[in-house]
Amino acid sequence: EIVTRSQAIAAGMTVGQVNRRLRSGAWVSLRAGVYLLPHRGEQPADRFEAERRRHRQHAVAAVLRHPHGTIAGRSAALVHGMPLTSGVPSMVEIVVPHGHWTGRRAGVAVRSVVLEPSDHAWIPMEQALRGLPENQVDDAGADVARLHVPAMTPARTWVDIACRDEQAQALSAGDRALRTGQMGVAEVGVHPRPHGWLTRLPTSRRSAATPRRPS
Repeated sequence: EIVTRSQAIAAGMTVGQVNRRLRSGAWVSLRAGVYLLPHRGEQPADRFEAERRRHRQHAVAAVLRHPHGTIAGRSAALVHGMPLTSGVPSMVEIVVPHGHWTGRRAGVAVRSVVLEPSDHAWIPMEQALRGLPENQVDDAGADVARLHVPAMTPARTWVDIACRDEQAQALSAGDRALRTGQMGVAEVGVHPRPHGWLTRLPTSRRSAATPRRPS
């Protein structure tokens, strides 16, 4: 679970109690005022999954520090459990509305993007930290799911990747999203480049994801 300093104080903790948890290692600081509460008995992952998990943790921490931000691009892909052929990105990707600060700072790349309301997804923290599609989240993290974090929807994430990254990466992420039912062809909309790339995905995936007309 991830908690902010303000949330801990609002829950009744003192600054001294928060600092003691940080000094003892019970809590780990991800960013200024954002802390990771490691699960007891958590099994160590392999190196690659550990990198993906660490990136998801930093993505959640970053968006908690950016009240107008939304997890985007390859960071959103990891949050949704999509594969990345280029590996784990070195920077967390966040998008903000026009008029807000953009740039790179402390491992976070912030860019300005206009998102429609349908492009946003509020994801339970347990799902975001584990990188699972929504239909694969169990009850084990029900207490963690009290807090939701903003990210691009799987479909908008894939459009973002298809417009900005290499074709192989877009096809890999798109195939996974169609296989797991995270998105359908109709959700991609009228973006010409990614919509054209959909035709290169396996026919069975596209057929399953394309809404059928009523007979």
